[in-house]
Amino acid sequence: MVSLIEEIKKDLDYKNQFLIDRLCFLIDVKKIIHKAYSDNDLKQGDQTLTAPDLMQICDYLKSASEQKENLDYKIVNSLLKIQSGEIVWPEKFVFSEDVASFLYKALNDLQLPKIKNKSALCNIGSWVNAVSVSPGQAIKKMDFTFVKWNETLGKAYSFALMSQNILPTSVIKVRPTQSWKRRVLGLLPIMFQKFVFIKLKPGLLNTVSVKGSLNIFNEDHCLHKVYGDRLVIKNSMVVNASNINEHKIVDAMKKGNGSALLFSGGGLVRQNTFEQVNKKFIHMHPGKLPEVRGADGFFWSVLLNGYPSCSAFYQNVGIDTGGVIHEESFELPMFNTLLISELESHAKSNFYDVVYRSILDYYDPMMRAITLSDVLEKVNAGSSIDDLELRSQKEIEGRNYHFMHPSLRNKLIELILNNREKV
Repeated sequence: MVSLIEEIKKDLDYKNQFLIDRLCFLIDVKKIIHKAYSDNDLKQGDQTLTAPDLMQICDYLKSASEQKENLDYKIVNSLLKIQSGEIVWPEKFVFSEDVASFLYKALNDLQLPKIKNKSALCNIGSWVNAVSVSPGQAIKKMDFTFVKWNETLGKAYSFALMSQNILPTSVIKVRPTQSWKRRVLGLLPIMFQKFVFIKLKPGLLNTVSVKGSLNIFNEDHCLHKVYGDRLVIKNSMVVNASNINEHKIVDAMKKGNGSALLFSGGGLVRQNTFEQVNKKFIHMHPGKLPEVRGADGFFWSVLLNGYPSCSAFYQNVGIDTGGVIHEESFELPMFNTLLISELESHAKSNFYDVVYRSILDYYDPMMRAITLSDVLEKVNAGSSIDDLELRSQKEIEGRNYHFMHPSLRNKLIELILNNREKV
């Protein structure tokens, strides 16, 4: 039996990175911490945590963050989630004023890191304008399968394929299936935004996407050229599925052409899915690997480096742990001043949520698409699509990050909005 509190007491110099990251995982993902665990990996907990125990854990994480050369915002993120009650609290637990003050200062002091070599960063608008994509150009068919899941990401990837004059020999278009409850919940933010824009600013309604996000970006990014295009392939099939591991989609991927598969969503791929499909899964991740693994990669990359990045890699059963194919880093997005100011004025309550969703629905897919285009350029030059690995990763390298707490995310969005000139 492993006592969590005893492990904390033993880490006097706060060097036990496994313990620190495991605590963050238990808070961010599992939403519960136990007092003791039956295994050294702290996976099987079987004793209830007391209020003094949780106070000690909070103090330990706070001190561990303060001991580092730069404040550890992964720890800050987890403490914010405890503060807002996102985990199972023990009875009579009261969040300490000392930790609350630490979090308040951490948010107020947050600044974007200075970028040493801005000229090395890719400008999305310049890339789009430099690409020649026209219906009449010569197209080369390539023997791999494209799993087209996410709508905006699918369009961005289609643009990337056409930028290299490539068509996959087969496409699987997935229609996500949802229960009626999830459909209704998914429509609520869209209905709210449309109500706001119809009542208060009708002109903005034209910028609302099917997901309820907005193309709030400067026209210099030329995103309209990307999201208006569609990839037409005769050898395509439609599959209804709710996640990538369902037998219908697994069977379709297994039967798809080629030895590689371009992946664009559907959740975490299970080990038996990899084994059954028996192809190389190519995925684009918003973050440098192995430095930034996991969720909200765009935002963690900006927080840590001052700019977003994207990595192409071959997926395996781990979280973003497969062999790296290519990396690209990007300038911060520029925004449309009018849309931002109108959004701030007329949708104050969910302003940051809309900006967050819009970055994920418009800017993030373009980073992935450009990274994909660079990968395909290597293939056009003679490399095999299933043999592009630049380097392997060890699972112990890098760090896994989890979804940002709204307070941290909103502060970061504020810095991004104010960092670039709005035209």
